[in-house]
Amino acid sequence: MSGMHTTEIRGEETSDRDASKTCKTCNIAPAAAAGTNRPDRPPPRPVIYVSPGEIPSIVATAEVELARSRLCFQRGGVLVTVAADPATSETSVKILLLSALIRFLADIVVWQKYDKRSGGWEICDPPDRHCRILHDATEYRHMPVLHGIARQPYLRPDGTLVTRAGYDEATGIFGAFLESRYRIPSCPSREDAKKALAGIDTLLSEFRFQNTLDFAAAVCGILTATIRPTLPLAPMVHVGAPEFGSGKTYLCELFLAFATPQPTAPIAFPCSDDECRKILLAELMSAAPAIFFDNITCDLLAHSSLCAALTSRALSGRILGLSKSSRPSTQALFLYTGVNVSPVQDMIRRTMTIYLDPGGQQPETRAYQCDPVTEVRQNREYWVATVLTIIRAWIVAGHPKTECPPVAGFSDWSDLCRQSLLWLGLPDPAASMFSTTFDPDRVALLQVLVAWHNAFDEKPMLLRDVIAVTSRPGFKDLREALEDVAGERTTQINRRKFGWWLVRHEGRVLNGLRFRRCANSRGAVAWNVQQVSQVSPAPSAEFVTSLPRDTCETT
Repeated sequence: MSGMHTTEIRGEETSDRDASKTCKTCNIAPAAAAGTNRPDRPPPRPVIYVSPGEIPSIVATAEVELARSRLCFQRGGVLVTVAADPATSETSVKILLLSALIRFLADIVVWQKYDKRSGGWEICDPPDRHCRILHDATEYRHMPVLHGIARQPYLRPDGTLVTRAGYDEATGIFGAFLESRYRIPSCPSREDAKKALAGIDTLLSEFRFQNTLDFAAAVCGILTATIRPTLPLAPMVHVGAPEFGSGKTYLCELFLAFATPQPTAPIAFPCSDDECRKILLAELMSAAPAIFFDNITCDLLAHSSLCAALTSRALSGRILGLSKSSRPSTQALFLYTGVNVSPVQDMIRRTMTIYLDPGGQQPETRAYQCDPVTEVRQNREYWVATVLTIIRAWIVAGHPKTECPPVAGFSDWSDLCRQSLLWLGLPDPAASMFSTTFDPDRVALLQVLVAWHNAFDEKPMLLRDVIAVTSRPGFKDLREALEDVAGERTTQINRRKFGWWLVRHEGRVLNGLRFRRCANSRGAVAWNVQQVSQVSPAPSAEFVTSLPRDTCETT
């Protein structure tokens, strides 16, 4: 706040002479002229004088002093502080309660009020009314914004590496690590990056991936976990397998070891969107390094709050126990595992999938010769530096780009975690995000589109006429396709259900076909299948796997 002054206080006393020189604009006493450098006295603390009718200036001054102390921050419009759990040493964000705010203000500021009986200013506790107004404010003009916590060195948006712990003004990230333990090359070369990739290969050597795409996705998952505080947005990582004991959870634990030095407990997948939003808000407010859903028993549903958390930089909602809403940053690593489950609907483009294939009975009995999770936890500084070497080498090389389909909404992640691996010759780790084979909705839509177009070409049809035609010989494919999307137990097709299904899928293009509504002279809604110009589709997983590595051309 402009015009603000500080003063040194001797113990807990302030002379009347100093009190008479109080700055009326901000209610802070000016600095004392003498004795300010005496080593036998504690650092000076500012003095705030509590005067009637000065609530706005007193609250603003208290906020400025609180911001200067770097003890508190704002996260999503809520006052928070960074603290380490004494039991686990895990650093997290804690919502600042009113009682804690009063204690902070008592530590950093000397509060005084005028006493009519003595005719002078006396030391007092921070007024509850002023502290409550500051605590419940809808906005904070001076408090630094805390976007997240980095448990290792991280990157700024311009590609520079932050190796110092503490709060970084440029990124709003708090570094909670011992900077002296990390040795990261300042200008690594492509050869350095290849050696680093070979080291990561040793960590993944005993995992049985379905194909090379899954191996590339696993390496990408390690890169994503390491620099997640840097990335504004990143897709979810799904590890699947055909049976239990295939190493799904173990691989996720390896990702978590790169994200944080402390173990992360899994969370049960929510059954409803309301429950999902509550879980996400609680985890994101604490700046959790990862949100881990383990052993999901159903396909990954597209809860609206989960979709928003993956493609939006903040998630809004009401925090339990507070009388106001918050918008915490979504910079966390999202993981989930499951047996024969997959992302569906809108979660496909938001999820990078890794499949493990144990290739034998009772995979849970297979013994690992090495323990990559323990290795990373014990030598975490070395392995984090290994990952950062790959990304920094790609940046130093001038951000070389490889031809590949763009990933909508995840451009920063695609550059740092995907392009850096393509540059080193790996196949596309994001190939699963373009596949349609795992989406039952798209498969059903494609079947109806093809069968309808084969039966009627582009002729507009009423739904009742379409359903009536399916009972005739020669329309078996169309009948079976409609039963899949609108069939009843009595093998009848529900016309109303089929109509709503068409409304939800109108305009979606698959194989150059789409449904459109047409005008009809009888006053009813008619539908037809239109052919549209086909955009070049994304390469399939099988196609990318079949490509030799030297076919990736960089520009």
